[in-house]
Amino acid sequence: MVKVLAIGAHIDDIELGCGGTLLKHCVAGDQITLAIIKIDDALGGNPDQRIQEQDAAAVKVNASWLGFHGDNSIEKIVGVLDAVKPDLIYFPYEKDHHQDHHRAFQVGMAIGRNPECDLRGYLVTTSYGYVPDYFSIIDIAFKKSLVRCFKSQVTRKKRYMDLMVNHSRFFGTLVSEEGVFAEGFVTYRKVWR
Repeated sequence: MVKVLAIGAHIDDIELGCGGTLLKHCVAGDQITLAIIKIDDALGGNPDQRIQEQDAAAVKVNASWLGFHGDNSIEKIVGVLDAVKPDLIYFPYEKDHHQDHHRAFQVGMAIGRNPECDLRGYLVTTSYGYVPDYFSIIDIAFKKSLVRCFKSQVTRKKRYMDLMVNHSRFFGTLVSEEGVFAEGFVTYRKVWR
């Protein structure tokens, strides 16, 4: 069993970036913890509704989840998440125009100071210069159903679902000619066990 920690800046970041891969971890019987470092972001919609949506998404991948308010320091968040003792961490890619995504990257790297932990960065819609070197073929129908848990976002942003599908289709073309869908990751550290 692998202990997986997936970190997102906002509710839905994780599912958009690595939701299909989390299903594979779920099927493998891995222990999954999701951590959202800014659950009180009112710019994305009603925080209470978004928390309910995150609950529904966590159930779909058999994960527990922790939420933090935006006024928590990186040190405090890292202190709490260190207790997870993950073997593998997913977090937003480092080059990003959004300050919250970059903060989530910093949290992931700080928890990943354990040299035995694998570290992978996922694509966020405001990332730039993203060149993945690790790919995970995914079930796009499942990922769509997972992302649909976030009704407040799917109805608010017209291109929300299309952008996610297009990213997954493009990453799929980088690993197969068979019309598969994939998630791409940047490997910060891989430990051969």
